[in-house]
Amino acid sequence: MNELIKTDTSIQIDYTPSTIEIKNEAELEALVENTVNHYNSLTFSEGDIQGAKDAQSSLNKIIKLLEVKRKEVKNGYSEPLKAFEAKIKSFVDQMETAKEGISQSLEKFETKERDSRLQKVKEKIENLCNALGVDPNEIEIPDRWTNKGAFTAAKGELTKAISKEITDSINEIVSKKQTLAANKQAVESYAQAVGLDPFSWVRWIDQGHELQEVFDEINQVVAEQ
Repeated sequence: MNELIKTDTSIQIDYTPSTIEIKNEAELEALVENTVNHYNSLTFSEGDIQGAKDAQSSLNKIIKLLEVKRKEVKNGYSEPLKAFEAKIKSFVDQMETAKEGISQSLEKFETKERDSRLQKVKEKIENLCNALGVDPNEIEIPDRWTNKGAFTAAKGELTKAISKEITDSINEIVSKKQTLAANKQAVESYAQAVGLDPFSWVRWIDQGHELQEVFDEINQVVAEQ
């Protein structure tokens, strides 16, 4: 493979652009012009239908003669090009087949590398979550955390920026949990203080209601009572 690449593989093709010449072009052009002028000058009456048909038949024969010659020259002119294209296409197809095999190998290799990086990210998440009492399954892993650029080139470890993103994500969950627990405790204490069953009001917090909203509702119930 290396030898093939190093070799000067300039494609050498013996190709001479050809010209197609109508040797008696002037004579043929004059003949066509005279024929066209002749038939354009003809007029046919309703009683001369056969004459019109004969004229049409004569023109069809001349047109056919010209078309036959055109196709004959075209086929002869195109034949070497078709053979050349078939050869080159065969070479390209062989190269494409080889390239496809390489592409599949690269895809497998890249998948294996990404799986390895994903495992490192999961280990990082598990270590931090265990220390902070968070379920690792609560952490969503975006694709950028497993990209090649998320790891150092030297040791293949997570970069500081990505490590910080992971830490911040976990801390955000911890903060939300702490806020939720504090809000539930505040609602429970307040409900008990005004003589209401705290359980149903704590559920309001679990359902996503804001703390002040729950306090306002509790106050409304107390006022109505």
